Amino acid sequence: MKKVTTGILILVLSSSLAVINAQQKKKNDTVKTQDIEGVVVTALGIKREKKSLGYASQEIKASALSDGTTNTGNIAAQLSGKVAGLNVTTNNNFGGSSNLLIRGMKTLGGGNPLIVIDGSPVNNSNTQEKNIDYGNALSDINQDDIESINVLKGAAASALYGERGLNGVIVITTKNGKGKDDGSWGITLSSAIQVGFIDKSTFPEYQTRYGAGYSQKFGSQAADGLNNANYGADASWGPKFDPNLMVYQWDSFDPTSPNYKKATPWVAAKNGPIKFFENPATYINSVTLEKGQKGKNISFTYENMMSDGLMPNSHLNKNNLSLKINYDLTPKLHSTFYSTMTLQDTKGRSITGYSNNTATGFRQWWQTNVDVTDLERAYFANVDPSVASAANNYGNVTWSRKSAADGRPAYWNNPYFQAYQNYTSDKRYRNFTYAQLNYDLLDNISITGKVSYDRSNLLAENRLAVGSLPQAFGQSNNSIGSGYARRDVLRTETNYDLMVNYKFDITDNINVSGVVGGNIRRNYYNSVYASTEGGLIVAGIYALSNSKKSPLASDETEYTTQTNSGYVTASFDFYKKFYVDATWRIDQSSTLLAGNNVYNYPSVTGSLIMSEILNTKNWMNFWKLRANYAEVGGTADPYQLVNNYRASGILSGIGIYNPIINQPFLNLQPQRAKEFEIGTEAHFLRIE
Repeated sequence: MKKVTTGILILVLSSSLAVINAQQKKKNDTVKTQDIEGVVVTALGIKREKKSLGYASQEIKASALSDGTTNTGNIAAQLSGKVAGLNVTTNNNFGGSSNLLIRGMKTLGGGNPLIVIDGSPVNNSNTQEKNIDYGNALSDINQDDIESINVLKGAAASALYGERGLNGVIVITTKNGKGKDDGSWGITLSSAIQVGFIDKSTFPEYQTRYGAGYSQKFGSQAADGLNNANYGADASWGPKFDPNLMVYQWDSFDPTSPNYKKATPWVAAKNGPIKFFENPATYINSVTLEKGQKGKNISFTYENMMSDGLMPNSHLNKNNLSLKINYDLTPKLHSTFYSTMTLQDTKGRSITGYSNNTATGFRQWWQTNVDVTDLERAYFANVDPSVASAANNYGNVTWSRKSAADGRPAYWNNPYFQAYQNYTSDKRYRNFTYAQLNYDLLDNISITGKVSYDRSNLLAENRLAVGSLPQAFGQSNNSIGSGYARRDVLRTETNYDLMVNYKFDITDNINVSGVVGGNIRRNYYNSVYASTEGGLIVAGIYALSNSKKSPLASDETEYTTQTNSGYVTASFDFYKKFYVDATWRIDQSSTLLAGNNVYNYPSVTGSLIMSEILNTKNWMNFWKLRANYAEVGGTADPYQLVNNYRASGILSGIGIYNPIINQPFLNLQPQRAKEFEIGTEAHFLRIE
């Protein structure tokens, strides 16, 4: 099946106002068009005058990334509200992912734009494990390394990336080392502290007239005739509060509580769920060493980010090291090396979705007679090794008891037990490296060879402590009261590029430039998920070997894909007033059958500088009309052409496999999106 999407953008209008100090210029001076528009980095790392582009793009300098935006450590979130046509959806969970969308959905499956660093694509996938969001890979990029970000909008802007350009492209350019001509080193130190707090205006307001229950009756009576609270009810439409009414509440059964065996007044709690949340704080410290001279420069950056979340026991520690070296081996042979490494350790990510989500419980299922600070005291008093036992659920003394006689959790764990015992943790290692050689063959021809390697390792662990409320967990998804699960994910991408850059003057006022090149891309993915079954043998030991029952076969996924590509571009400049660009790329994918696995992507663009033709500089410094047509698309995921099975265990020595739910489609073809766009850009100049 072939998917074709056609989009028509009728008009795109943008304008800006440039303010020039007239006293610094002579009366007849004007601001040059190139000064207004500037030079930007486009597809494949090619630098172009922005006025010559026949498509829309918007550049953000590094200094503007943090303007009006909190530094969350994720560059995706930093772009929010800064680029027209770029929609940034940020997950508010601690360390969560941010989704980028350029000019709306292109396919039913959605998809983030391609991220490119210095001309090399990098991975920006996000990892989710059931109801846990482990963030997206763009958060591994060190913000201090960024010189600028250019967002390429529309199919014509991203057509050179072929199957990966379907959702647009975000081009990141890294900084080069700078310094004095004497070769001395420069050092830059930076520190920042961010402190947050919960927004009370977004928090639910609780009624304080009624306590635990679903009706106006108490659940039962104690031996002395006093009422027991409705322990098993997780709602607050029960008996009306009355300070003269004494009731045995959940902490009456906690030997560590001052209310042990005591009835207490039936009143609303002084400290509601909002007291559970903490004030998050983030500390960012970085140091940069750099120096630069003609023909050589170097820059080294180290950054450390430590962050605490709103939820108790949530911490993130990230260390990033990066090195960039530019060195001219000869007057004609230039080299560049860049490498960045990220080590991130995160603990206590928030659970998303409905089930077992503490925030969900606070908003919908809660007893207004329960004081959160009492729950905190109860947890820390009962989790002590000298006290913790099966009798007190190993510290999980909760308001949601099954009954007066049964202290096991009915619907909810103690929120502090949930935070400090049933926490998730993950460790991520990320390295992106490229090496590039550029040789000036002639004055107008150069050859560039480049190799880039992107690798990420993720270890994600999930814990269900002994004493917890039984819930669906692990590989079998059976309901159990304790367990341990882990997922190991390895992703790599290797790119080999060879390209020839050319530029020729056809006449004094007409020239042509472009690139002819090829790319080989190999992607590798390996994921292994395994868990205990039947619970944990020994409380507090989280290892697969601590499983009460034999673990099921691990869930393993592995694949290697390859795409071979060739491309050519030609850019014509007519009198600095009219520009025509044409690109063509051909891809060969390993995930489609022969006959359908080779496909091409053309594009053609044109831009007309009306301000030059009509000489409008007195009132309109820059005015451009542009139009383009392009085709982009995407290949299929691995294993779409053959039956594939997942092991689900062993029965009487015979392997059991899950049934096939996706029927292979041998005539599967690549996706294609066709787009036609016309637009205009104008800059108005006001001289003061």
